[in-house]
Amino acid sequence: EKAEIIRPAYAIEYDFLKPSQFKHNLESQKISGLFAAGQILGSSGYEEAAAQGLLAGINAAKLSQKRPEVIFSRKQSYLGALIDNLISLEITEPYRMMTSRSEYRISLRQDNADQRLTELGYQIGLVSDYRWQVFQKKIENLQKELACLKRTEIKASPETNQLLKAFGETELKNGQTLTLYQLLQRPKVSYDLADRFLQRDRQDSLEIPRSAILSEIKYAGYLKRQEKEVKTLEKLRSSLKFPKNFDFEKIPHLSGETVEKLQALDKSGRSISFSELLSIEGIRASELTQIVAFLRQQGLAQLVAS
Repeated sequence: EKAEIIRPAYAIEYDFLKPSQFKHNLESQKISGLFAAGQILGSSGYEEAAAQGLLAGINAAKLSQKRPEVIFSRKQSYLGALIDNLISLEITEPYRMMTSRSEYRISLRQDNADQRLTELGYQIGLVSDYRWQVFQKKIENLQKELACLKRTEIKASPETNQLLKAFGETELKNGQTLTLYQLLQRPKVSYDLADRFLQRDRQDSLEIPRSAILSEIKYAGYLKRQEKEVKTLEKLRSSLKFPKNFDFEKIPHLSGETVEKLQALDKSGRSISFSELLSIEGIRASELTQIVAFLRQQGLAQLVAS
């Protein structure tokens, strides 16, 4: 408490170009052939700068070769979300790409990055023919294994229940049938149990990591829910308007920063559209979902597109 601050040790202050004046390929809307990336476009962080630099470099090369531009979508990558947010939102402070800023965060995982981006990388010329062939073989094997798990049924029997019990799983009731795919959807079921039912040794090569298959299966339900939420948000963009002088503090689980920004937008006392809300920098996708859920719970369902 007796410390005396002589001068601040670290601060950031710099000029930057308005990201809204750039296209999704990171080319200036005003000056043809001028590309920018990184801190000068209002972002902060090494990863953000590196990702933008990759995209700007690819498109600068494409332009010089008179070939089509390359755009990353929000659904395809965090880079797509980063660029779209920078260009679409009113940036008021150095921008960092957090997972919560993407409405597709459940499907943007490290274990499926190759499935999302290898094809694009191959089209661009950054993925070799050999790597492309290896990737295609992996996808083929993945689809074969998923098909095998979906068609392989296990039926209630003393042997089946004994095996399930040995793995700490709920036994099947008389007449009950499950596919191995359905069994693996259970939270704690490991691939070892599926191997036992298939009478397959753990060392048998699937030519794809078992973890990749488990992710596909265990995330399936969450991915369906994510798609539903995204479709709802898209409908609300054009159809939803909040009542005048709406009290955003009543909505649970919103950050203080988000409430402050919403209240600032609502100072005029007019109705706020959902589209305006989406244009506010810093509001997380999960908070948008929470707002929609609150409106429905409070009997304001008529404001929410079905």
